[in-house]
Order: sequence, then C-alpha cells, then structure tokens
Amino acid sequence: MKPFVTKLLYTLGVTVLCGQLQAQSLDQAKPAFEKLIKQSPSNSSYNLWYGVCCYETGDLAAAEKHLSFAVKRKVIESFRYLGEVYYKTYRFEDAVDMYEQYIEWLEK
Repeated sequence: MKPFVTKLLYTLGVTVLCGQLQAQSLDQAKPAFEKLIKQSPSNSSYNLWYGVCCYETGDLAAAEKHLSFAVKRKVIESFRYLGEVYYKTYRFEDAVDMYEQYIEWLEK
C-alpha cells in the first residue's frame, strides 16, 4: 500500500505545481518581439518569431511582412509559416511554393 500512497502524493504534488505555472501567451510575447524588432530590425530570428506571433494572433499582414524578411534570410521555419499565411489569404500557388522550398530545406 505504501507505493500507492507515494505515487498518489507525487501525482498531487506535480498537479499543484503545474497548476501554479503559467505559460507566456503569444499575446504577451508579441510586444516583446516587437520591441526587439525595433532595436534590431535586420535580425532574421526576431523577424521570424515576431512573424509567428503575428500569424498565431491573426495579424496576417504583419506576419507576411516579417516572415518574408526571414525567408529572404533563409530561416527554414519561415518558409512553413509564410506558406500558412499564403494559404489563409487564398494565395495557394504562393503557399505551394513556400511549402516546396520548406521541404527542400528539410531534405538538405
């Protein structure tokens, strides 16, 4: 019976701990990346992650701008997300092109 009690207490402890942890939402991360973009507008990683935040929060125009910058710098994940932006804005040929380039980069 003791192993059962130990597992139960462990499970309860983990549950309480996880309940108190809070993940940062994209709405909270977006201003931080926006600030980083203003400080370093040519940083391709900042442009990628700000573009991802914009995409995930529904700001597709800003997402396209920043993801396009990251695509020009050959940041691999930017191809996938820009493809998603194009797909959601009904630019299917552009989306296919981005997905194909993304696959090519993954195969290298």
